[in-house]
Amino acid sequence: MRKITVAVAQIASSDDFAENYAKAEAMIAEAAEKGARLIVFPENMNRMGAYSPEYRETIPGGECCRRLSAAAKKYGLWVHTGSIKEISEDPYKAYNTAMLYAPDGTMAAKYRKIHLCDMSARPGSRSQESDRMLPGSEVVVADTELGKIGMAICYDMRFPELFRLMALQGAKIICLPASFGITTGCAHWEVMLRTMAIHNHCYVLASGQCGTTAGGLVRWGHSMIVDPWGTVLAEAGQEREALLTAEIDLDYTDELKERLGSLTNRREDVYRLMGI
Repeated sequence: MRKITVAVAQIASSDDFAENYAKAEAMIAEAAEKGARLIVFPENMNRMGAYSPEYRETIPGGECCRRLSAAAKKYGLWVHTGSIKEISEDPYKAYNTAMLYAPDGTMAAKYRKIHLCDMSARPGSRSQESDRMLPGSEVVVADTELGKIGMAICYDMRFPELFRLMALQGAKIICLPASFGITTGCAHWEVMLRTMAIHNHCYVLASGQCGTTAGGLVRWGHSMIVDPWGTVLAEAGQEREALLTAEIDLDYTDELKERLGSLTNRREDVYRLMGI
């Protein structure tokens, strides 16, 4: 059995970069103290607030890269940064980007959110992320000493084919930073995370923003660690910041793949996924 401790950080990011980075560094230190080998932060980790091109960072080279890579090295664990806004070729738009840092401080992977949140959760309301973001175009599965780690961001979770592609590439852990609202959060968040874990025989580490922003935006929180059977190993609430930890067994993913067969019994003579 290959067991490790993992951590999920639920935070309520403000519009103050320094405050958010200090909070993240403190949680990395706490996770290391609790024996975690990997910690995951939420979407928009370094700032929650109205979008402006001036808040974008370069990757690598920006402050997020400098500070969280240094923290990964200082405390000797894998750090998934959650997502930040990355400078793009468009002067008015950003990429929504997540990074994974190794315990030596090097960047092991970078993922740009593929699916932009253009949707209406309630009649009369509309999210139009494509107005300010550019989509990524690469499925990312990082090969690490912990096993293969798949990367996705928030709205991506509504596209199950993305996670099946990760599973077919051997992902044992999926990191999902998010910033869900109340309407879809209470209805869809848990059921989609558990289904994702069950269908793909993997652990899901889902980190969400919590509380209410200065602009009155209520975030769902309820960060979770879910095992491949769909069991919720740890869960936070909606209002408060929290650091979740759980022990996971990376061999359990292989056991369930063999027992349940939903990857090996696929009918590729009838249907195929592109990109593999």
